[in-house]
Amino acid sequence: MTLYFIFLRFCSEDEEELAFDVVDLSPCSPNLLFKFIHYLQDECKLGHGGRLGYVDAISEMIDLSKLRGASEKSSFGKERERHFQR
Repeated sequence: MTLYFIFLRFCSEDEEELAFDVVDLSPCSPNLLFKFIHYLQDECKLGHGGRLGYVDAISEMIDLSKLRGASEKSSFGKERERHFQR
């Protein structure tokens, strides 16, 4: 869970608080995932195992969000819900 929060913090570094849209949509953005992985490799100097731990944590949270459904407060909740029903 802590690794996932670090990812969310990376995705919302321009904002002071986490918005529901960031929590709901960040894990589903390939662009943000790749930027985060490159950040871990280049800036944090994490090896393959360390980066894999972050990817695994993000994957588990995506699975959990699919089980619980998109947030009711998210303006993109219905769009995201349709995406996962395909």
